[in-house]
Amino acid sequence: MIEFKDKFIADGLDVLQDIEEALLNTDEAIGEPETVQVVFRGLHTLKGAAGMYGFKNIEHLMHLIESVYDALRANELTLRKGIIDLTLEVVDHVTVVLRSDENDYPRLELRTKKLENEISALLDIKDDVKQIERAAHQSGKTHSYFVTFIEDSDFTVRGIQVKSILKSLEDIGTVISRSILNKDNSLYWEIIAVSDAPNQDFEDNFMFIDDICCIKVIAVDNILRADAISNYIKTCTIKGVPIDFDQLQTHYSDHINTSRATREHENLEAKLKNVYLKVASEKIDEQMNLLSELVTAKAELKLISDREKYKKISKVVETIDKITGRFRKNILNIRLIPVKSLYVTLLRLVRDISAQLGKDIQFTAEGMETELDKGIIDSLETPLTHLIRNSIDHGIESADEREKKGKPRKGTICMKAYYSASHVFIEIIDDGSGIDKQKVYRKAVEKKIITPETQLSEKEIFELIFMPGFSTAQNLSEVSGRGVGMDIVKKNIDLLRGEITVQSTEGVGTSIIIKLPLTLSIIDTMLVQSGERFFSVPLNVISHCAQLNHNELNETVNEQIEINRQILPYIHLRQIFKIEGEYPEKEKVVVIQNSNTQVGLIVDKVIGEHQAVIKPLGDFFADKQYFSGVSILADGHLSVILDTNKLIQDKVYQNHKHITYDNTK
Repeated sequence: MIEFKDKFIADGLDVLQDIEEALLNTDEAIGEPETVQVVFRGLHTLKGAAGMYGFKNIEHLMHLIESVYDALRANELTLRKGIIDLTLEVVDHVTVVLRSDENDYPRLELRTKKLENEISALLDIKDDVKQIERAAHQSGKTHSYFVTFIEDSDFTVRGIQVKSILKSLEDIGTVISRSILNKDNSLYWEIIAVSDAPNQDFEDNFMFIDDICCIKVIAVDNILRADAISNYIKTCTIKGVPIDFDQLQTHYSDHINTSRATREHENLEAKLKNVYLKVASEKIDEQMNLLSELVTAKAELKLISDREKYKKISKVVETIDKITGRFRKNILNIRLIPVKSLYVTLLRLVRDISAQLGKDIQFTAEGMETELDKGIIDSLETPLTHLIRNSIDHGIESADEREKKGKPRKGTICMKAYYSASHVFIEIIDDGSGIDKQKVYRKAVEKKIITPETQLSEKEIFELIFMPGFSTAQNLSEVSGRGVGMDIVKKNIDLLRGEITVQSTEGVGTSIIIKLPLTLSIIDTMLVQSGERFFSVPLNVISHCAQLNHNELNETVNEQIEINRQILPYIHLRQIFKIEGEYPEKEKVVVIQNSNTQVGLIVDKVIGEHQAVIKPLGDFFADKQYFSGVSILADGHLSVILDTNKLIQDKVYQNHKHITYDNTK
């Protein structure tokens, strides 16, 4: 039972996220019937499952909020911001309940009662349109009629009573009637009737006024089932304007097309449900661990085969190598999930903070189908949250300020995700005020991060905002301004073996670009050696390799070498890691790059490509900032995986500032 309960909680959280996404996406287009249907279905599903697994408090709360959306479906209420806000509060509360321990339930019950009272108050003020609701749920009605006539003074003389006509119509079908007072005090009547009686039987009800009434057949169907038609009738009633027959037919045609598309979509969803299977992430992680062991075992077998020159075994090794490669590709693909999983959280963040700061901001997204390793997705939420909070608080101006600058009053923040080679790029773009480079420079001087004489490029100035404690905010707010956000962003992206760059034009906006590897578990590297130590360099950062005599390195100035007619700074692994032993006569240069910056790594040997299974750093390597992990080689040796981004950044910083960095780290 516990296992099924855990499954309910996991599925329930998914349903809540779907509801939240539907509501947030309709915030700019209040009243979308599709949104009401999606939310209603989600609430109904959650209500039933909650009751089955003993969550009675959730079941009752879901029943109440479901009643609101049932009223919305029946056009007894209109979807508006207040209802969306209340529903989001319910979603947040139920999420907390599902994730909480049973000991917390009494404390959470107070919040449950408060929400129940708010929902009950909302239901008490709904419009009374029960007649339309009943009509929309009638079945077996095959004809829909639209009848109009004017009740003038002759009606009394002729002894005709409209109530009698309406009563006879109700005996053979469903009727919605309304009257409008004309300027001459006559009543203009409109009747929409749905009946399965023969046409002649229906028309006989108007035999005494057939000379002044107009009877039209709208459709051979119950048109009142169409939400658009019910909404149209309600709108005409509220405004006191006549119903247009052509509009009724148009709304009905749209309803037929929408229903067909909905059925096709539901059929497609049914097919997809048969294809996809939910698997706990822990099980996939276990498969990844087994794959890691398999890759290591394969490497050991290949080493034995190569040493002993077993031809028969070598063929088996080749087969295992191919199978392992396919296995690895499949497992990594299973671990990939779309960036869209972050979208709802960030959309909610923009909605809440922009309301808190009194700013009108639209959040858009592109490329949300782009996929990343689940581990990376989980680690991205914090840095993306900081970036978007900064865009809202520091980037986007107030509506009045934007209007003065000739910009739209509504600001825009866009998140883009896309593939490029073996990386995924995520951009956070805003159309705000941009970054004032001079202001950043002055603040850096004020904080003594740089001296007034320091010459920096635009790229280097933007990189200053990632320094710990750096902030140009004039005022401290609950949203940002303490200078503890952007350094966290940089640190988290570095831990993901990623890069972050800033592009900004003052007065136009800012774009922050994050470059990430597809996965963190297994990477293709170039295995190199210096002395008795082995290093793995990620293959995707290597530009090319070259060779130099050791004497040429001794003659270089400012630790720069010429490779392919290009002057590059270099890093000697023997020197920065204090590796003892004799230098080889010829040394290898592995040129690595970060964005447009290239640096040469000087090593003793380039051994070849190596599929590195990344293991976390132990306590011995805990303070080594240039290592991102270790890998076990086939012969049992450890290979340190280099953090090339950190190496390049520190080398460039050293060259510009002319300072010495700590070689022991």
